[in-house]
Amino acid sequence: MKQELFIGNWEEELDLQFFSENPMLKSAYICSPLHSSSPREFQYNLHAARAYMFYANRRMECQAKAPHAYLPLLMCDKNPEERNLAIQFGLELLKRCQIVLVCGNRLTSGMKTEIVEAAIQHKKIIVFDEKLFCEVKQTLREAKKNSRLAVLNTTHSAMALQAPQLVY
Repeated sequence: MKQELFIGNWEEELDLQFFSENPMLKSAYICSPLHSSSPREFQYNLHAARAYMFYANRRMECQAKAPHAYLPLLMCDKNPEERNLAIQFGLELLKRCQIVLVCGNRLTSGMKTEIVEAAIQHKKIIVFDEKLFCEVKQTLREAKKNSRLAVLNTTHSAMALQAPQLVY
């Protein structure tokens, strides 16, 4: 039986996840779309990144990190200098994580950069959507990186949704 996850004050619970940091939890980098064609979709993507973090923490027992869930509130994605600074911060955070979780059902150029960087660092890359998995493998092959680092996991279907907090 599926338990409801995104109810009540789940975002407040997410904000507190690092106060009860468990050293036994894997550190996971959330790689998901942020770029969009409209402000409303951008906002959905921002909140979806938080939902992926919450799901990863509660259902996958990971200490999840998604810089794009919060940095766009501090830096303008349309300003090239600020976008570059946010990307560099994200890549530095990715270095400190053990695994990469590729969430959603589409691949953006920013995600491709993160995926290739994860492969350079020999990190396990977990993808939840079958079509996206094929695109991730192709991205790694084109970059001449080890595509076997990417694995498909269909047991956490919420991680393949575009906006899990709205439909899960």
